[in-house]
Amino acid sequence: MSDFFGSLIKGIQPIMDAAGIPKDESFSLITQQSELKELREKIDSLYGKAGRMLYEQHQKGLLNTPEYESVFREIDELNQELQLSESNLNNLRDALEEKENEKNRAIAVRTCRNCGFENAEGRKFCQECGTKLEQFTSVVCSACGEQNDDGVKFCGNCGKMLY
Repeated sequence: MSDFFGSLIKGIQPIMDAAGIPKDESFSLITQQSELKELREKIDSLYGKAGRMLYEQHQKGLLNTPEYESVFREIDELNQELQLSESNLNNLRDALEEKENEKNRAIAVRTCRNCGFENAEGRKFCQECGTKLEQFTSVVCSACGEQNDDGVKFCGNCGKMLY
């Protein structure tokens, strides 16, 4: 840890010199600020833990304190918003992943297996070597609705046998 502070002080020493703060004092200053920050974080963590404990008692019906009701109600509302936001984020991720998969499938369809050339969309033969390009189709899983490349025996999403 002192190596870290030593490196830090070396980096900011010109600034400290310009401000007229001696090296020993700057090290003490940074060390003290770091200790204060660490103590504040520990205290905040314990406040959070205590608050969580009170909230859990409230949820179990063990705590009947009207002065906390508005705070607990706000926590419940924020938890609902959080769940909705997480769900929206997951849906966006899924949509982006599907879009990327579609793009990759489209590239695979027009990429020549013989020479690797990426052909323009809609071509039946490679523009570089003349090899016939394979046309891929997809198979939809009856269990989960996932689209799988033709020729695949099992669904990549749920593992159900496709044929």
